[in-house]
Amino acid sequence: MITTKQIEELALHQALMVVFVNVGEEGWPDDPMEFLERARDEDGFESNDEMVPWQPFEYYDAHSLCDEVHTFATTFEQVINEALILDRG
Repeated sequence: MITTKQIEELALHQALMVVFVNVGEEGWPDDPMEFLERARDEDGFESNDEMVPWQPFEYYDAHSLCDEVHTFATTFEQVINEALILDRG
């Protein structure tokens, strides 16, 4: 049986793929949400890692990107849970 943690991880990964072009490629941060939150919260944040947004999101700041990822992840979690409920009847 799939766990809540697995659903959350799957939903987050899919959300990151919707917003960013280079998910999983060289230079992708080990913890992308921590990276985004630091970019959002720390003045002058610098890193050798890089998260490249898809064109619709290319002008978003770190705060907006973080919000978009959370929104997509929450939506995907809801859809997965609804599908599991339907499957279990």
